[in-house]
Amino acid sequence: ADQNGNVYAGTYPTAHAFKYDGSTGQVTDYGSLDPVQQYARSTVYDPDHNALFVGISTPNARLLRIDLATSAVEDITPPGLPAKDFIDLDYAGGRVFANASSRLIVVDAGGRLLADSGGAAPGARYGTRPEVRAAYLEGGRH
Repeated sequence: ADQNGNVYAGTYPTAHAFKYDGSTGQVTDYGSLDPVQQYARSTVYDPDHNALFVGISTPNARLLRIDLATSAVEDITPPGLPAKDFIDLDYAGGRVFANASSRLIVVDAGGRLLADSGGAAPGARYGTRPEVRAAYLEGGRH
C-alpha cells in the first residue's frame, strides 16, 4: 500500500499488476507484464520514486519496475540470475529486497544489483536502517 491507502497487487494466470483505490473503488490495471510468465507473485511500492516493483514467475523469474506516473514498465532483472520466481518483495532505504528462488537479492531503486546471497563479494555489507526490519547480508551470509 502507498501513503494514500492505494493497494497494489498482481494476478494469475496473465501476470497483470494493478492498483486499487479504496477511497473511490477505482482499479487501475497496468496490463499483462509478460506474454509468457503467468504469475505476478509479489509487489512492493517505492514511495521515494512513486514506483511499483513486481516479481513475476513461471517459467523464469523477472523483476519489473513500473513508473506509476507514466505506467512505463522496465525489466530490472539482474543479468544471468538463475531463478524461477521473485517473491517476498520488500522496500526499505532505497533498496528492494527479494527472494529469488531462495536467494536473497538486493537491488537499488534503479535496478542495480547490490547483493546476491549466492554470489556476494567477500566482506560485502548491505542493509538498511537498524530500526527497519529488513534483511541484512554481510560477508556473503544472510
